[in-house]
Amino acid sequence: MKFKNLSGVSHVTAKSVQKYVFYEIDGERWIEVHPAAECNKPYFNAVLRKQKASRRKLLAGKIDAAMLAQNREEDRQLYPKYVCTGKWGGWTDEAGKEVVFSIENARELLKQMPDHIFEDFRAFCNTISNFVEDPDDEDEEPLDEVDAEEAAKNS
Repeated sequence: MKFKNLSGVSHVTAKSVQKYVFYEIDGERWIEVHPAAECNKPYFNAVLRKQKASRRKLLAGKIDAAMLAQNREEDRQLYPKYVCTGKWGGWTDEAGKEVVFSIENARELLKQMPDHIFEDFRAFCNTISNFVEDPDDEDEEPLDEVDAEEAAKNS
């Protein structure tokens, strides 16, 4: 039996993408990402391999701050390969030159990123609803630029 009311519901997959903008950092800095969730099998399997050593602690309920910090550091290593799509913008080196995306450059960026900013980024990537496609959005025009003449007519 199939439920008809689920036939038009969007599904999130490992190929789903979204642009995350780092508003906490001056300028337009962004990274395009896949979900960091079970639907992203390569990421999810890498997490399971990494957590194999700490599984006993998890099962015993011995979760502590050190384990959470270790988990965050592991994600800093895994995200560039499994979550980031390879597209980003606005990231510059100390000389102000644009930095091209590479797994190594992304790892270095995430390593240098303050924990609270990285945690916001992780939370976005872990929230599946951020990756659900809205079919109504396809008809909308981007809001990036405002036509001054059109705005004057409407005021």
